[in-house]
Amino acid sequence: MKLHKFQIEGYRRHYNTDIMFSNASFLIGENNTGKSSILKAIELLLTDTSKLPESFFFKFFQDDYINTCREITLTAEFREVPDTASSWRGFKGRLFPYVETLPDGTEIKGNSIFYRKTFTPDMSRIIEMKSRKKTLNKEFEDVKKISDFIEKGLPKDSLKGTKYEKENQDTNLAKGKLEEFLNTFENEIELFDYSSAEDEWIQNPGGIAGNVLSRLPKVLYIPAHDGSENLGETKGTFQSILSELFTDVRNESDNYKKAQEYLNKLATEMDPEDSTTEFGKMMEGLNGVLDGVFTGIGLNAQAELSDADDAIKPKFSVSMTSNIPTSVEMQGTGVIRSTVFALLRYKAIRDMEKKSDGRSLIICFEEPELYLHPNAANQMRDTIYALATTSNNQIVCSTHSPYMIDLSKQVGQVLNYLSTNISAVETEDGTCFDCEVINNQPFNIQDAFKTLQSDEKDYVKLILKIDDYLARIFFAKNILIIEGDTEEIVLKETISLMPDELKKNVLCNWQIVRARGKATIISLVKYLKAMGITPYVMHDLDSGVTGAEVMNKPIKDALSDDSRLTVLENCIEDILGYTPPSSNKPHKAYQHTQVKWKSDYNKINPEWREVVEKIFT
Repeated sequence: MKLHKFQIEGYRRHYNTDIMFSNASFLIGENNTGKSSILKAIELLLTDTSKLPESFFFKFFQDDYINTCREITLTAEFREVPDTASSWRGFKGRLFPYVETLPDGTEIKGNSIFYRKTFTPDMSRIIEMKSRKKTLNKEFEDVKKISDFIEKGLPKDSLKGTKYEKENQDTNLAKGKLEEFLNTFENEIELFDYSSAEDEWIQNPGGIAGNVLSRLPKVLYIPAHDGSENLGETKGTFQSILSELFTDVRNESDNYKKAQEYLNKLATEMDPEDSTTEFGKMMEGLNGVLDGVFTGIGLNAQAELSDADDAIKPKFSVSMTSNIPTSVEMQGTGVIRSTVFALLRYKAIRDMEKKSDGRSLIICFEEPELYLHPNAANQMRDTIYALATTSNNQIVCSTHSPYMIDLSKQVGQVLNYLSTNISAVETEDGTCFDCEVINNQPFNIQDAFKTLQSDEKDYVKLILKIDDYLARIFFAKNILIIEGDTEEIVLKETISLMPDELKKNVLCNWQIVRARGKATIISLVKYLKAMGITPYVMHDLDSGVTGAEVMNKPIKDALSDDSRLTVLENCIEDILGYTPPSSNKPHKAYQHTQVKWKSDYNKINPEWREVVEKIFT
């Protein structure tokens, strides 16, 4: 099961934001655009947090005072849900088929589910799932007692391990409790008819939150600003990863399979209502004391041992060793984060060696490049993609570094580009006013690549191999594609001499991509446009040059926007005012900028300045 789409409403800076996911998903954008909040929202969605303080709710200025959204709503679509999920408690009637058509025409079919959590200030959260509209079968309309449900076919064994096991079976269930009972046992007996034409959102699927939550992906959140607490003895990222590995090993153990048998025996010994056991005697004595102080007041304590996963929780004592054992507190932050990532890399290797059909895991990295040496950062990038290639892992990263993204990796990749703008916001009373909100533009790397023809794919693969930092294009507002090394050198020197305002605009808002040939320009333009990015292009006219002039029209057609196309007549050397050399073109261009311009923007020949200023302004 994989997270496919996530809608965040009213949480922190997110008024209404849609995020898309694949095997490896990246959150990029400027500071303060809500990237970390998305990771925290995923954690909120997939853990049993029941309440949120008012400080977590979206705030905005209205009539000189701060107004607050009254609801936080987190809505997720999960895909690749197995057909067998219809038999899971809480999932019956809640699987919806989907058909996804890829750019190359391939169809992918599967099941999805829709899961929603709603928080209001200082109130317990509401959990819902999208369901086919259901109607209670007539034979159960007047049934209120557990014993009557059993008589009509509910297996008595299905009560074991639930809160209803010791419920009085001959007493009418109250309305709220009856609804919860029906939701809990709808898989065990045909209680409802499900419509194929209508759907609705139903609360408390499966009766209690844990029934559905235990089937959704687990989440591991690795924050940016962490340190020795990550290697703590009771909590932290290191403990979480070790527990994941412990679970893998434990599930293969014969001793673990016997553990539940002994836990059941222990639960019998810990029965508070059995006065023949030591625990029962203790509870009887305790309640005698309580009754002596407060007449009629009693205490009931029930040991929950029905699930070995919950009952057996390991605690790992952690220290680090170089030549001698050293306390975690003495280690640098980079070493600690590298240790966490090394453990994740081992998990990726282990996952690839075994085929698992267990619960999937979403690993949320917040700025994984922080505190790492460049070599370690490269290894961290490889770890992210290694984890993403295993069937049970899904990776979500927030990053400010293009070096963490490798567009050449053949795994499903989605980049979510987050930005802010001013948009109309509607308040609870129906009034609208302008407010700063977060927008997201998702880029599906794999889908864009599949739109290319065979030879175009080869050109893009080549440029990705030569320049594995092409991901810089996603960290700029505007992209300029140029032909090659000569244009790059001349532009770099030009930018360094620009007036401050113009230089600031170029450095902050533009990314220059070197195509290394006209044929590659065509492929790059198509690749970027398939992701919703229309670049600017500058290239030589090359009139009379065999093999080069013929590329001009295909470039123009691929871009299909003449306002973004600059054609240098006849080549960049002609614009700069010297004869094109037969060899060492980049070196000759550099010499020209040093000798002729003399570090003065005003000494750059007017024809070239006009070209540059037209593009960048």
